[in-house]
Order: sequence, then structure tokens, then C-alpha cells
Amino acid sequence: MKKSLNIVYGVILLTGIVFLLSERSGSMIGEGIAYRTILPFRVMLNNFHELIRAKEENDALSRMVVALSLKLQELREIQVENQRLKKILGFVQEQHRLIQPVQVVNILTEAGNIIIMCKKKTIYNC
Repeated sequence: MKKSLNIVYGVILLTGIVFLLSERSGSMIGEGIAYRTILPFRVMLNNFHELIRAKEENDALSRMVVALSLKLQELREIQVENQRLKKILGFVQEQHRLIQPVQVVNILTEAGNIIIMCKKKTIYNC
């Protein structure tokens, strides 16, 4: 691939030099011809470079897809193992408890026991 690219560069360079030197005697016609002759090759070369860049990017993204697919499969296996262990150990889904704000009114300590007296607070939505 590099050899063909070097050949393309060489042909473009040689064509441009020939046209520039042959018509350089004072008129701009030679430069116009050289420009029009080289332009299609430049466009082709730019498209070729863009194609190579797109292929390299596509290859990198393909490798990333494979890596992420393997990671996803690993996580699915871990999820199945987690569910299996929860079932064996008898874990159940934790229930959500209702939490209510209170105000501590008094704390009593009698015979080694601690008694906390609370007053329920009322919450108003404004």
C-alpha cells in the first residue's frame, strides 16, 4: 500500500514539475495547466488519505465494540451469580421504611435503661 502511495506521489510531483518548467517562460498559462493537471490527483490523494483514516478509525471502533461486548458478557455473568447467591443466602429486597421527623423532649436513664421521649413534628408543605 505504501509503495502504491509513493508511486502516486511521484507521478503527481513529476507531472507538476514538467508543466511548471516547460511553460515558465513568462505566461501564467503553464501554471494554470499544471494546477488543472495536478488538481484531480490532489483530490484523489486527499480522498485516499480520508479513506485510510476512516478505515483506521473503523478498526479502532471495532476493537472497542469487541472489548465492550466482552465486558457486558462478564457483567451479565456476575449479575446471574449475584442473584444465585442472594437466593442461596436468603436475602430479600430491603423494604423502604417511612421516616418521620420528631423532636426529642426528654431523656431518662433508670435502672440501666435509657428512655427517650419524643414529640412528633408536623411538616407543612408550602
